[in-house]
Amino acid sequence: MDLKELIAFRKELHSWPGLSGQEDETASRILRFIGAETADHVYSGIGGHGLLFVFEGKEKGPHTVFRADIDALPIQEISKHEHKSRIPGVAHLCGHDGHSAAMAGFARFLGKHRPEKGKIALLFQPAEETGQGALAVMENQHFKAFKPDFIFGFHNIPGYPKGKILLKNGSFAAASCGLNIELNGKTSHAAYPEAGLNPAVALAEIIQSWTGIASAQNDFLDMVLLTIVHARLGEKALGTSPAYGQIIATLRANRQDDMDKLTEKSLNTALETAKRHKLEVNYGMEEPFPATINHDDAMKVLQDAVQESGLDHEYLMEAFRWSEDFGVYTKGINGAFFGIGSGQSHPVLHNPDYDFPDDILATAVALYKSIALITNNLR
Repeated sequence: MDLKELIAFRKELHSWPGLSGQEDETASRILRFIGAETADHVYSGIGGHGLLFVFEGKEKGPHTVFRADIDALPIQEISKHEHKSRIPGVAHLCGHDGHSAAMAGFARFLGKHRPEKGKIALLFQPAEETGQGALAVMENQHFKAFKPDFIFGFHNIPGYPKGKILLKNGSFAAASCGLNIELNGKTSHAAYPEAGLNPAVALAEIIQSWTGIASAQNDFLDMVLLTIVHARLGEKALGTSPAYGQIIATLRANRQDDMDKLTEKSLNTALETAKRHKLEVNYGMEEPFPATINHDDAMKVLQDAVQESGLDHEYLMEAFRWSEDFGVYTKGINGAFFGIGSGQSHPVLHNPDYDFPDDILATAVALYKSIALITNNLR
């Protein structure tokens, strides 16, 4: 693998980002870089604009998937480097360009070092940021036909030493979802509020109740968090008592059972409050992410690979509060997700000045190789 060429490719992906569901240009560049002839089978349109490269071994054995995310964020980049995003308001500020480049380098390696047994698939997944990509991939006929035994993936993590492998048994990243509540009453003149149904008090009560639910940590087995991200009451009309109110919160939990409990409590509180105030209510769940749970068997493979690679590593005590739709896979596939430190003073994920650290590309490829050697005996 030519590291300079791989770094140049990462910068190319950074310059031409695509939002979730709009990654067609990214997928085309990945396919050109790897080459359709490199793998035994190449499938496009996986979960949207995703790609699946399949490498077959001589003998029967495990079917191992490695996954990288390919979508960018709707944020304006402020960096001044030459490979800055050329698409206004869109940028790779989470490092998916680096995740994809690392796996593209691994793909070129596999083209020359095929698995001895089983099969290896490299999945370039779209729409991770919206939580829709993995769900769509799981319904794809080519992915289903591959019948994975293992799945592995990683995320770069700012705030940790550059290149350090971050391992976590059990929950690696939290479950999350958005809870959207809309309250509908009846307008009236602001001079006669009693003639209408103003949802202001109900809105305030829901906010207070939700705060209390999340702060009662003893009701849950692990960390839960409820963050109110949006609230609205009517319009700016001094003569009108409003009829419409809306509140949106993001719910998070390290455990899926805690997530289910938090969601049920929060929703029931909102419905009961609306009923008490004689308001109509509409609700919806948005962008649900399950908890990313690492399986014991896959973690054993990952741990052995880290040891054999001689890579510096650390075991995390707590799961990350952010979410990853990799958890969709680990609900039904034996999998493990790990982190690679991006640097202790590196800009955090989703910051407008974030850029993937190219120094860790070789680390990611090396660990992928070690995992593949353990699961599929590379030739």
